[in-house]
Amino acid sequence: MTTPCREALISLLSACALLGGCGESPVEKAERRYDWVKQNGTLSELCDAAGQLKEAYFNTNNKSQYELWSSATSINCMTAKLEGGYLPADPERRKASTSDETELTMPASLRAAGADPSPDAARPEAIEGQALARRAR
Repeated sequence: MTTPCREALISLLSACALLGGCGESPVEKAERRYDWVKQNGTLSELCDAAGQLKEAYFNTNNKSQYELWSSATSINCMTAKLEGGYLPADPERRKASTSDETELTMPASLRAAGADPSPDAARPEAIEGQALARRAR
């Protein structure tokens, strides 16, 4: 390497070190992951991604964003719990899922236990109805 190129490279590396590193910040990585999971992942993965974004804001001392993502994490995790964490996070993909596709994505342990794969199955009135149906058998 010639001396001017070497000096430019050293200057660039020094600037990166002073600015906290080159590339994405932890918050940017967490935001990018959340956006990707929202389009391509499951409700459980979205819950996890929201939690990681909340933690990234906590680590940067951004109180307002931390509080916002704390609420978003609670909502995402409750949705995963109520609707089934194995369902697609994207509402359009979730709506387009047929029962056959849901059976393929539902964990085998739930299928073996006779779990209802529909999103409404997690609602209290549906659970009560399932319990009555099992007793009638």
